[in-house]
Amino acid sequence: MNILHVVPYFPPTRRHGGVPEAVLALVRAQIGLGHSVTVLTSDAGLSPEDSHPEIALQWIKQGGLTALGILRRTPVLYVRNRFAILAERGKFFTPRLTAPEVLARLPMVIDAAHFHEVHIPGYRSAAREFARRGAVVCVSPHGSLNPPTHRGVKRIFHRCLDPWLRAGWFSQCGAYFALGRAEREQLLRGGILPERIHILPHGLPEWEPSHSIPLPFPVEANPAVVTFLVLGRLHESKGVVQVFKAFQALWKNNRRPRLVFCGPDEGCAVFIRNGCHQRGIPFETGHIGASAGVYILSPVPHVNLPALFVLADWTICPSPYEAFGLVPIESLHWGVPVVATTGYGCLEYIPQSSPLLKIIPPSDPAALRTALEECLVSPRGERPASGWNPGLPSWREVAERVVEVYQGSVMQRSVGY
Repeated sequence: MNILHVVPYFPPTRRHGGVPEAVLALVRAQIGLGHSVTVLTSDAGLSPEDSHPEIALQWIKQGGLTALGILRRTPVLYVRNRFAILAERGKFFTPRLTAPEVLARLPMVIDAAHFHEVHIPGYRSAAREFARRGAVVCVSPHGSLNPPTHRGVKRIFHRCLDPWLRAGWFSQCGAYFALGRAEREQLLRGGILPERIHILPHGLPEWEPSHSIPLPFPVEANPAVVTFLVLGRLHESKGVVQVFKAFQALWKNNRRPRLVFCGPDEGCAVFIRNGCHQRGIPFETGHIGASAGVYILSPVPHVNLPALFVLADWTICPSPYEAFGLVPIESLHWGVPVVATTGYGCLEYIPQSSPLLKIIPPSDPAALRTALEECLVSPRGERPASGWNPGLPSWREVAERVVEVYQGSVMQRSVGY
C-alpha cells in the first residue's frame, strides 16, 4: 500500500512527548512489511543542531518546507509552522500541509492517509485533499480528543475551538484507532460509530541501532543512594510539581534519595530550583552527581533511554492522564519498577499484581508520598533482566493490524459504506 502519515511533530524532535516515537515505530514497521510510506509533519521542535541515527536530515527552507528527511528510503517532509512561537510555547501548530510545494512532493496515489492527533489547523483541508486523491482517511487521537486535564482559560479555549477544528472531516473518516477502552469511550461520545473504532495499543519498545549508547552528559553512579527517575515534559499538568513536593517531604524527614528529571522544561524548572534552595536540597543541571539531591536534564534521544533507565531504582509516572503512556512500558521493559497513577492507559495491558508496579490515584499527594517511602524500603527488590513483556504486541504485529484496517476500510468504501 501507499501510506501517508500526517503528524504535527516527528523525530528528531524530543519536545512533545511520546507521540513522535510511537509514530516512528509504526512507520518503521510498515516499511519493514514492504509498504511505501511517506511522513508529512511540521518543523515544531526542530533545530539545525538536531540529528537522528535513522533519519538523514537536509535543511532546504524552500517555500513552506523547512527540511527533508530520509528514513530507510522513506521521505519525511517537515513543513514550516507559520507561527513558530505558538508551536513552541502552546503546542498549537500552523503548517500549510496543502501548500503547492508540499503536495508536489507527495505520491500521486495514496491508499491510506493516517492522521495522528486531532485538533490541528490544516488537518481539515489535508484530509479533504487526500480523500479526493482516493485515500481512506484514518485517525489516531493519541489522547488528544478530549483530555480531562484542561483547566481554566485553556479549557475554555479548547471548548470553543476544538469543534471547529474537527468540523468537516473528523466524523467522516474511515477508521479510528483507540489506544484503550477510555479513548474508545471518548470517540463514542464524539459520535463515532462503534464499528469504525479499533482498539490497538502501542507495540513493545524498540531501540535501534544499539541498546548500549551512553548518555550525553556526565554520570556518577552511587548504589547507596536510591534514585527516582521522572521522564517527560516538565509541566505542572504532568504531575511534576507533586513529585517534587513528595520528595521535599522525604528530605524534611531526613530521607536522602536522588531525584532525576529528564525532559523539556515547560515552566517547572524554576519552581523546582527555588524549592531546593529554600529547603537546602542540592540542585544541579546537565549531569547526574553521586550525592542525593535533585538533578534536571535536558531531553535525550530515544536511543539513550536504556542507559538512563538502568541508573534508576524506580521510575515515577505521576501524570493524571495519559491515553497510553510509553514511559511505564519502557521502564518495565528494562526491569526498572514503576510508580504510576491510574491515569495511564497502558495499565490496561499490564498485570496489576506485578511486584514491579505501584499504582496510586492521580493528584493524590499523600498516596504519592507513601509510595515513595515504600520505594525507599526495598528499592532494588525483584528486578528482572531487560526484556520483560507485559503481553503487548510487537510493532510489526501492530503495523500488520493497522494495515488490515486500512484495507478493510477501502473495501467497505468501495461497496458504499
